[in-house]
Amino acid sequence: IALHLQVSNGLNFSPKQALIDAYQYSQSIVSNSPFDTQMSGTTANCVLIINQTIYCANAGDSRTAIGSKHGEQWSASRLSYDHKCEEAQEMARLQRCGAKIKNTQDQRGRVIGSRVFDPKESFGLGMSRSIGDDLLKSYGVTWEPEVTQKQLTFEDKFVVLGSDGLWEFISIEECIQYCLLYTSDAADDLLCVDLGGRRIINNK
Repeated sequence: IALHLQVSNGLNFSPKQALIDAYQYSQSIVSNSPFDTQMSGTTANCVLIINQTIYCANAGDSRTAIGSKHGEQWSASRLSYDHKCEEAQEMARLQRCGAKIKNTQDQRGRVIGSRVFDPKESFGLGMSRSIGDDLLKSYGVTWEPEVTQKQLTFEDKFVVLGSDGLWEFISIEECIQYCLLYTSDAADDLLCVDLGGRRIINNK
């Protein structure tokens, strides 16, 4: 995605379309690679900042949050939204394309989410958009990202991008507050380690 954006002429005309084109390019590269991507894929979440505008492109269940300071108070807000197959608009597209959507359960029989399957139920996926996972592309799972944008102000201080491995265990508000413990560039690696450790501890 980043490589395609570096050589794209579209950034000067439509950053949103340039991001969509970059995702399409990435899907093409993945699908034509020597690796089997029928049942293998990835989420993709990225941000692009041009002047005072931040663009966020998301396909899947990774998430971007922004931390803002208003006086002495901090707030957290999303720049992207998870693409889960139980979401109404996502579900409608998947079902129109012939996909099956079934609830998944944990070992105690509790419903913990939904997965999208091909009609033969040979492969299931917990998100409705991804790069790769080509077996489900005919059934509505799309590579196309949802692109949002926001005008940045002096109140917006930092952005956090994370996969579902983070957001399943910590809210965006908790994450922003936790980031405030680290105020120097040298602390970035420690923050990543600590957030990962916190996830593991909470999971136990």
